[in-house]
Amino acid sequence: MTYPTVFTEKLRRPDAVGLARLRLESPLLTGAAAALIGLVIGPPGSGKTTLLGRVAAQARGPVAWYRLTSDDASEVAFAAHLGVALGRALELPGTPGAGISDLLQALEDWPGGKAVLVLDDVHEIVGSAAEHALEQFVALRPRALQVLIGSRRQPDINIPRLQVSGQLHEISGEDLRFRSWEVEELFLSIFEEPLSPESAAALTRRTGGWAAGLQLFHLATRGRSAGDRHRAVTELNGRSKLVRSYLARNVIADLPEDRRDFLLKTSTLGTLTSELCDSLLGRVGSGRILDELEQQQLFTSSADDGETFHYHEVLRAHLEWALIEEFGLEHARSWYSRSAIVLEAAGNHHAAIRAHAKAEDWGAVARLLQSHESNAAGSAAGMNLVLPPSVVQYDPWLSLAEARRRLRHGAAAGAATAFAQAESLLDEPAFRDSCRRERAVATMWTAVDSRADWADLSRPQSDHWSATVRQATRRASLSPEPIADGDAHEHRLGWGLAALLAGRVEDARGVLGDVADRTADPTHALLAKLAVTVIDIVTVGLDDPVDRLESITIEAEFVGLPWVERLSRGLAESLLIADGSIWRVAASRDIVAECERDEDPWGAAVLRLAGALAQQLARSPGGSDDFADAAVRFHQLDAPVPALWADALRACTIGSEQLLTEVRRTARTLHLPLIELLATIGSAHGRRIDPVGVDSAPVWIRAVADLSTPPSLGASTPSPPTPRSVPALPEPRRSVVAPTVLVRCFGGFSLEINGAPVDLSTLRPRARALLRMLAINAGRDVHQESLVDALWPGVEVQVGIRRLQVAMSSTRQLLERHGLAAASWLPRQGNAYRLCPGPRDAVDVVSFENHLQQARSAAATGDLPSAVRSRETALALYRGDLLPEDGPAEHVVADRERWRLAGADAALALAADLQALGEMDRAVAAVRTSLRLERFCDAAWELLVHLHQASGDLSAAERTRREHAHILNELESADR
Repeated sequence: MTYPTVFTEKLRRPDAVGLARLRLESPLLTGAAAALIGLVIGPPGSGKTTLLGRVAAQARGPVAWYRLTSDDASEVAFAAHLGVALGRALELPGTPGAGISDLLQALEDWPGGKAVLVLDDVHEIVGSAAEHALEQFVALRPRALQVLIGSRRQPDINIPRLQVSGQLHEISGEDLRFRSWEVEELFLSIFEEPLSPESAAALTRRTGGWAAGLQLFHLATRGRSAGDRHRAVTELNGRSKLVRSYLARNVIADLPEDRRDFLLKTSTLGTLTSELCDSLLGRVGSGRILDELEQQQLFTSSADDGETFHYHEVLRAHLEWALIEEFGLEHARSWYSRSAIVLEAAGNHHAAIRAHAKAEDWGAVARLLQSHESNAAGSAAGMNLVLPPSVVQYDPWLSLAEARRRLRHGAAAGAATAFAQAESLLDEPAFRDSCRRERAVATMWTAVDSRADWADLSRPQSDHWSATVRQATRRASLSPEPIADGDAHEHRLGWGLAALLAGRVEDARGVLGDVADRTADPTHALLAKLAVTVIDIVTVGLDDPVDRLESITIEAEFVGLPWVERLSRGLAESLLIADGSIWRVAASRDIVAECERDEDPWGAAVLRLAGALAQQLARSPGGSDDFADAAVRFHQLDAPVPALWADALRACTIGSEQLLTEVRRTARTLHLPLIELLATIGSAHGRRIDPVGVDSAPVWIRAVADLSTPPSLGASTPSPPTPRSVPALPEPRRSVVAPTVLVRCFGGFSLEINGAPVDLSTLRPRARALLRMLAINAGRDVHQESLVDALWPGVEVQVGIRRLQVAMSSTRQLLERHGLAAASWLPRQGNAYRLCPGPRDAVDVVSFENHLQQARSAAATGDLPSAVRSRETALALYRGDLLPEDGPAEHVVADRERWRLAGADAALALAADLQALGEMDRAVAAVRTSLRLERFCDAAWELLVHLHQASGDLSAAERTRREHAHILNELESADR
């Protein structure tokens, strides 16, 4: 019989490259899953081969590798390649026969032991005789042979039976998706071209965590500056040449013509359902095709069990571009028009507006915006629909939509111009009145003519709620008492923000807190929450201020308020700077530049002021110059009140008596007694106010607030405080010995502070699990998405992050009650948390690894006594399995197994060291410890036999041999 040619290139195992992803690799390497079928299913370029290659490189025992191709579809070809791969790896005698049965027979003579077979690209043999042979092989193979399968779709190997019997560990395309913290690590440690956390998160969203997309982005930006890479994040789309080439060759080229045509035409819909696709294509059966595309992992997914589908953003953008190349621009527009009609008939006006815009049917876009103004205009803003100037300037409804979009981005001047343009295009009273009212709101936030009379500015320039705030940026003009509870929430919001600007912090907190709790309008609620957060940070301090700001950021992005999202994000960066992360100054200034690019001068000025104060709190040079820059920006916006705050803080910082005198005079003119008092304090003390540490800032700000108590900010200017009313600066804080913390993870979790156990039962289970997860990663950042994935699997990211914030807050509060500075012991670092033990603290898992490292170093230099001491100390810390209370939780299993084996190896090495030192009894005890931790270690059994023989205890040596043989028989029985 003629055997097929075996191509050895198919049997070559690839090098282990790429980022180590323990959450994917560990289940295939350790624990029960290592003896099962591993199935890695994902679309092209999702990292299947990379994952399998890394697992193969770390496997204990021989590894056989076989990459299948389409010419392996016959059983003979498949069996021939598989036989050679296994024969080489397992050193099988002879050459297997021509079929799977012969190969299985040859494996009967294999002596056993752990081995791994990797079958990559199994989708190449779907539906063939080779696939049936694979099913037979998987079912009848020796149990000690682990099989790992990589494929773009599920092979026909009776998956349900394997799942029910617990023999299958499956990794899906969603599992393979890179998380944002993994993208950060990938670019830092593998590509060696770091991305900022913000850029990594944006790139993850843009690519959907697609491994090939990340690699292509790296290739396209290799060698460029960090700023250029940040700007290039938006360039990774369907029009990227590298992406288009990859998708065309690896996704589209292999599809039948009818499937390719289906993808191209239905990409114009956006959201896909069976009914929408059938209506668009004039056919039936689209639901079956969508199901097939999802099953084949062709960048098609459904989040509601097949009701609706979406193409991956990268694929959809490529398809839209390919549609134009395939059919021409005019024909592609016709398909968008057809899609818009179908979507409009289905009531999906948001998607219909987008489709009409793609078809460049601006009249239809305007018609939808007009007929559904209450929600469609907002939808257009939410999707960031940037309209071409050539159509905006002639259509009133498109001009109105563009004006509203600019206002939501904070571009007040551009919005005012666009509102005026819209008003001039339609002579309809209601439309013109709407444009006029919205233009008045935008106009009042632009700088006014310098010739304007102050008398004309003594009252708000509009009945809009923000007019009160705008007036407060010019001079204090509030009523003495807060407005009544019965007033509308938006007017209470305006009064509260104006009170904050004027320094009436307590009044502002009460009104704004009420608005945040009661209003249903997302814009009003977000602004109130943001202001309340700022007040609480300054006056009382918060355990999790960055968390609260991040929550506001996410909500603002969701409801389509880019200017609020930027403001919240920038304030969070300032807090991190104040907390000592000076390197984030560049990130803060990047957000200021982002405001400038979006023509949002107010956001830029506020964030410049916040950044200046943060640098002063962190004792960083340059803050005073930033105060001056912020003051200039506010003056350019005709906002003397916030400009005066910037000047006052700068004057107190640099101790300039001339500037302090000028600030006092201006504050008296603008009826701002709190700023006047702040300048008086700085002048009376004759030196700069130097806030030492973040916690001291609230002390002197509250002192000023408590002593000012102005009866009416609109009344005549009060007299300057007498020297007796000037509060003394707070005394320097005496050094306090920080409490000592002991954390144990081995054998069960416990925490002690100053020797007293902390009762953790008052925490909710997820909060306790959060603390345990941070403890086993002590000293290392754990990304918030990793925590959410582990503790709240399956929930939406935003929901999970909110739950994480609540759990972290309750954990910190408990630790604070026991005297621990929880904010510094469990700090937030960007998008990550970590447990930071102090110099006097001890975490057993950290100490365990440190002592093992010391033992290895001592052994390498021949210092066996030191090595013995370090290993014995490490083993004394190992009181049992890692966090047994977490059971089989995925985030614990891998570390539990790793540390158990590390303990076994350490005990075995200790026994060898003690043997060399002539300590036979202690050596026997050590090797027994090793076997208690890992009973299947042949080396430990052999050493124990040798130790008994060396001691002359031959009967003990024989008992040990028998015990070892019993263990081997037990292992072989389990493999059958």
